[in-house]
Amino acid sequence: MYRILASRLESLRQRIAPFCRDLMAGRFEGWRWPLFAVCALFLAGSALSYSLNVSNHLHAGATSADWGVTDHWIASAECARKTGAWLVVCPGGRLVPLANQALADDPGHALLLEVWAMVADRSLKVGDAASLNVVLNVFGMLSIATLLFAARLHVASLIVLVYGGGVYLDWTGVSPHPGLVGAASFAAVLPCTLILSELGYLSRPTRISGLFAGAILLGLAALLREPIGMMGLIVSLAAIVWVALSRRELRRWLRLVPLLLLAVVSWQTPRWVLLARDMVFSVPKTAQIETHGISHNLYLGLGAIENKFGLSWTDATGAKAVADIDPTVAYVSRDYFRVLWRAYLQRVAEDPLEVLRIYATKTGIILGYSFPDKTTPLWLVVLGGALLLVGGWRWGVWRRAGCPQAPAVLFVALSFLARFVLQGAVAHHSRPYAHPIGAFVLMIMAVGGELLVRLVINWVRARPGPKRFA
Repeated sequence: MYRILASRLESLRQRIAPFCRDLMAGRFEGWRWPLFAVCALFLAGSALSYSLNVSNHLHAGATSADWGVTDHWIASAECARKTGAWLVVCPGGRLVPLANQALADDPGHALLLEVWAMVADRSLKVGDAASLNVVLNVFGMLSIATLLFAARLHVASLIVLVYGGGVYLDWTGVSPHPGLVGAASFAAVLPCTLILSELGYLSRPTRISGLFAGAILLGLAALLREPIGMMGLIVSLAAIVWVALSRRELRRWLRLVPLLLLAVVSWQTPRWVLLARDMVFSVPKTAQIETHGISHNLYLGLGAIENKFGLSWTDATGAKAVADIDPTVAYVSRDYFRVLWRAYLQRVAEDPLEVLRIYATKTGIILGYSFPDKTTPLWLVVLGGALLLVGGWRWGVWRRAGCPQAPAVLFVALSFLARFVLQGAVAHHSRPYAHPIGAFVLMIMAVGGELLVRLVINWVRARPGPKRFA
């Protein structure tokens, strides 16, 4: 039985060996991007159409959202359609900052819905917020697939397109959270492009367009979720450090300074958008913070599980902590978040071991999740990805397989994954908040699939084919 199976396998290898040699020799180079465009149009287009239909069906006839801020987004979109002003509402014909209504929330969803309302010139409904999340996620999937394809990780790109629907489109809702898997994917483009381009794995035109697109996408990610934008900045800085350590000449290090500035400027996109609004329109200043308050989540995160401090994951917990320190501070004002930093550090100093226990418990819960559900546990994905990165690099597996660019993608995916685990540990560990991890699990699986296929192709083409006699 074994000999029969081995004989058939050898026969199959001999038949496909010429194709594999042509493939690895680059003889199908001219067909790369047209084939990718067809696959992306078919796979991503069908996923988009199906998910939009499901979203429209679920939210048909809804007049108010179960996520209260969404109603303010819709009101802001209607105001933008009538006045052209963004991130404001129009009570009584006056322009009032949206932050006065949607307290301490990120401006990205509101801004995109406003653009949609102005371009379509129609009043939006609650269900349009869910449709926006679907569109963001599909374009997030496309951005990762395009990046992998540009880096010549063709199999990995195809895996993302084929299986991405189960990761990016498995949750539909009108809150911002279902769309954050797309935002996280946007944030990953710039650091991946930085490493791949500086190490010579991208052509000059691809490098320029990739950096330009990556900067825009990082800015969009920061608009959609401030912590995700910060993750993108931190991983971009880590990518720059990686490249710097691989170089020994000061002149080459100086080339990285503009890339550092590009990442920082992109990360500050929410500030530029709000500054432009205030300069163009007569909008009164607001005492409320107009992005996401990090100290609020840090303090409430101590109450996400049972704890000695008697805290809970509710907004009232933060309000009480601030009132105990300074009762004159207004809720979610800038001073509110500054005072919460003090309250958080006081708790850490009060019992650091309890804080570590809280964080360790939540980390264990997150690592036990699987993305998508009922698949490989996250801790096993992290372990496998780390072994692929370190072991494959140490023993030259990636270079022998013909994809030395893959570790850069693995490094970025693992970096984002680690930061989402850290976010869950210090804030809330629930699965909805950890939802974007699925995008990076898919990237790790896709790169692993690329390595496996490359090793098989190399085995097939390395052995000589059958001799031919005249």
